[in-house]
Amino acid sequence: MNERDKLPAKATTGRVALPQDQFGSLVSRGLEAITGKLKSSPPFAIADDLEKLFGRALSAYKRGDFAEAAAGFRKAAEQNHARAQCNLALMYRQGQGVEKNETEAIAWFRKAAEQGHDLSQTQLAIAYDLGEGVETNEREAVEWYRKAAEQGRVEAQFNLGFMYAVGHGVDKNEREAVALFWKAGSQGHVHAQFNLALMYQDGRGVEKNEREAVAWFRKAAEQDHAPAQFSLGFMYAVGRGIEKNEREAAAWYRKAAEQGHVKAQFNLALMYRHGQGVEKNDAQAATWFSGAAEQDHARAQFILAGMYRDGQGVEKNDAQAAAWFRRAAKQGYELQKSKIAS
Repeated sequence: MNERDKLPAKATTGRVALPQDQFGSLVSRGLEAITGKLKSSPPFAIADDLEKLFGRALSAYKRGDFAEAAAGFRKAAEQNHARAQCNLALMYRQGQGVEKNETEAIAWFRKAAEQGHDLSQTQLAIAYDLGEGVETNEREAVEWYRKAAEQGRVEAQFNLGFMYAVGHGVDKNEREAVALFWKAGSQGHVHAQFNLALMYQDGRGVEKNEREAVAWFRKAAEQDHAPAQFSLGFMYAVGRGIEKNEREAAAWYRKAAEQGHVKAQFNLALMYRHGQGVEKNDAQAATWFSGAAEQDHARAQFILAGMYRDGQGVEKNDAQAAAWFRRAAKQGYELQKSKIAS
């Protein structure tokens, strides 16, 4: 069980995975600006009126009257109310109460960002990063991420760390990436915790320290992050950074496997097959091999085929055996090339 896993780059944005620098996902784009706080206030009477206007728009949004909400946010936004500008931008982005319009969204995000509104700075950075509503410009993205990160915006800290880790829009600097992942991870950002664990595990941007890697994998795993659960299971299985404990390994593999993590399913199947950390159980092994096989894990397909051929943990079925052998062979996994333990 020597397989490891890493997250795809910025998975929730639809970006393709990078072969070496594989990290976490970009910030989601909910209407979270509604809970933010102004960084500064205009003169009291004007501020009070604006806050009342903003509050009425927010109430309209909460009851589902998006047209009224958008109109109210616009009135406040036109008077330079940063949260209203951000929320109006989000409504344009999502097409709530107004016709969906990414260009308008960017314009309002920019107005709020220039007032120092950290969520708007983050959203503007994402737009430049992905080329949504503006031309892709990673250097501009880095500058807006930095402005938000310096205010403690956790998603910006994470995304800026990613940019440093892979050298997008800025010279690659893994020490800076580690520092930013640490800031975001210390605020509970699960992808930052996972990436920081990987950096400690590999000694990238920081001195290699497998105990620290385990500690950060655990933080992310306890937030139900499946790749971290798998990685923590692996560390327990091989005794790296922590005392070897196959029961703990099996327990963490199970948590990840139940979320559909293919390598965790495969490793858990192996543990049931050989009675490592769990009682030997061929039926359970077949169940988990099947889960991994359905996700095109070639070695799982090959082993499952043999189990159907021999009636091990499943009812003997030559047709199923042949089908799974064919699927494994299509991926280049053939009998003469295999090193499957019996």
